[in-house]
Amino acid sequence: MQEIVTNRFRNPAPGSYTATLDDDLVREKIMEEAKELCDAKNSEEIIWEAADLLYFMTVLMTRAGVSVQEILEELDRRNKK
Repeated sequence: MQEIVTNRFRNPAPGSYTATLDDDLVREKIMEEAKELCDAKNSEEIIWEAADLLYFMTVLMTRAGVSVQEILEELDRRNKK
């Protein structure tokens, strides 16, 4: 997924929503989607909202130059404490 987001920033297609997301907007969307995930009532809603949240988190990470691999490595480091 991160490769797709990176490509959308590098080569924005006309009408690409991803390419329009600046830092402020993506942070607003993360807060909105996190709340919606917390409010989800069933597995379908949880899947839908978690997917939205994961997408916006990936956009924020990509804009900041942070890879998914770095996040996984941090989780691994914490697990080994």
